[in-house]
Amino acid sequence: MFPNNRISRRDAKYTYVKVDEAATPQNGLHMVYVDSYWPVTADNEIMIYGQGSPQCNANKQIAEKIRDRLYPDCEVHQLPFVYMPVRPSDYT
Repeated sequence: MFPNNRISRRDAKYTYVKVDEAATPQNGLHMVYVDSYWPVTADNEIMIYGQGSPQCNANKQIAEKIRDRLYPDCEVHQLPFVYMPVRPSDYT
């Protein structure tokens, strides 16, 4: 179901965002993730895959299983709010 390879630290396919930055509302259009479980790095960062696929889940057990397979060096944290910028041009 999941690939056997694990994500190495600072994989170029990911964007790393500090938790404090992601939890702070900004001006503009945002997708807001509420009470989702995120793999959080040792540097207190969450990960966004590619052009905007957040690596979170509403179910803690699923988040932990994904973490175990892909992000073993991370801890799973439930974050009350995460604000992800949305670019409408991505949808046209």
